[in-house]
Amino acid sequence: MVFSRQKRSILPCRVNLHLTIFMNSKTAEIRRWRDPCMDSCMWNRFARLFIIKTKFEAFLVIYGLGLGAVERGRHYMEQYPGYGGWLLFAACSTAVFMAGGRLIDSVANRPPD
Repeated sequence: MVFSRQKRSILPCRVNLHLTIFMNSKTAEIRRWRDPCMDSCMWNRFARLFIIKTKFEAFLVIYGLGLGAVERGRHYMEQYPGYGGWLLFAACSTAVFMAGGRLIDSVANRPPD
């Protein structure tokens, strides 16, 4: 006799403001929780918050990247005095220029909704 085991998915469900517990889908059905608790639609809504939609948002992200790169470059210059520190500083700044250009291009090419 062969027993088939049903794979149970473990989903995070919000119980109250301070406690998030993990329940399987069977428990959620027994407790008659609403569908958004068991659906991946909730995660899609959460992920939409992190999509860069406008050029202003892209510029804010580039500004944050630039601040971090300059700070890291400053630490490199302290840690590696001379040409090595300057080269690492330039590499950090170049990475921000490349990422910034890519961000602005991706926002500019987006079709209007």
